[in-house]
Order: sequence, then structure tokens, then C-alpha cells
Amino acid sequence: MTRTAEPESAVVARLSTLDRLLPVWIGAAMVVGLLAGRWVPGLGSALDAVQIDGVSLPIALGL
Repeated sequence: MTRTAEPESAVVARLSTLDRLLPVWIGAAMVVGLLAGRWVPGLGSALDAVQIDGVSLPIALGL
């Protein structure tokens, strides 16, 4: 059976706005996290203090 590939623009058109911009959101979150780590003193130790059985709660919630 021969199947023709859909044009890439048709696939992108079916995606939601959030899905289309997901790489941008991820990049922005990474930049904000890096900047917050540099500009907010004690942020790293405060996040490390929020653990349950050795698992970081902020990371677990983010995932």
C-alpha cells in the first residue's frame, strides 16, 4: 500500500498554539531559571531544602 506524505504545513496547522510554540516556552523557562539562580541569592539552597525522600519537590512538580 502506497501512502503519500502530508505536507509539513498541514501537520503544523493541526497543532495547537501551545504545541507549536513548545520549544519557545521550554527555552524561555530555561533562561528564566538560569537568571533567577543568578539574581536571587539563596534560591538554590531554598529549593534543595524542599525534598521528600531525597527527591526535589520543585523538580518533581515541574515534571
